[in-house]
Amino acid sequence: MAYYLDTTAHLERHGGEQQVRDEIESRLGTEQHATSTHVEREWKRIVHGAAADILNAIKDAGSLQDVRAKLRQCYGRVATQRWLVYDMLVEDQHCSIEELERRARRALRTTFTAIFTDRVTVRDGSRCGIAPRAVIEDDNGWRFPGTCQKTESICDQVSFLRARPEQVFDAANALLNSPRDNDKKMGHHTIQRMELADSELKGQNCYGSNGVGGDISIALECGADETLLTTDHSFDLICPAIGAQHQRINATRMPSVGGPAKTGGRSRSRRRGPE
Repeated sequence: MAYYLDTTAHLERHGGEQQVRDEIESRLGTEQHATSTHVEREWKRIVHGAAADILNAIKDAGSLQDVRAKLRQCYGRVATQRWLVYDMLVEDQHCSIEELERRARRALRTTFTAIFTDRVTVRDGSRCGIAPRAVIEDDNGWRFPGTCQKTESICDQVSFLRARPEQVFDAANALLNSPRDNDKKMGHHTIQRMELADSELKGQNCYGSNGVGGDISIALECGADETLLTTDHSFDLICPAIGAQHQRINATRMPSVGGPAKTGGRSRSRRRGPE
């Protein structure tokens, strides 16, 4: 079977608990699969962006404990993203701060791209101009330039969506029926933006949380002979609405409290694996 991996599948494949990593690997086997530059953009924002944060945290740090303390100083899902990448880099208990810096730099040069594209072809329906970018270092430190402006012409996102209006609206309307608030917001914002000028489909309205749903754009590039692989519940609504096949696997489990650990895909508030 040929799979088409969304962002959560990539993150769980390389940063999830062992049983989830094993399940994904057993599905992928030795075959060639696919993903998209929409997914690559999200992967880089999360993984490359967190590696940049780690390199910034290393500056003036005297120990790994100092680095970990700095990485905790953030809000929302950013801390989880940083810890995911930190664990991917450290791997063992004998990593020094100097070795962590070497690993982070090496990962940004080659490793992250190698594991993202392992048995996976990157499809580029919208010719995203952010996805090919690399982390940069300037006077303010390390960062991934993961944004663009409405006025920039660095992609074909507008024509990509305008060529598929029925599928976009079908997916958005399906999301409106979700019990999850974030799914409903995605559906509402997608419908709202699609009825406005072309500029409303670009910039933050493409990559941001209040624009045309990124999950919809991702699903639209899933081939007829492929199955979208995800841990995200939104695709339970999006994929049937546009006629795409999908399989949702259980994500890494939450720590149990007073009983067995529970399994199941994350709610929208915790989607993107360790995002």
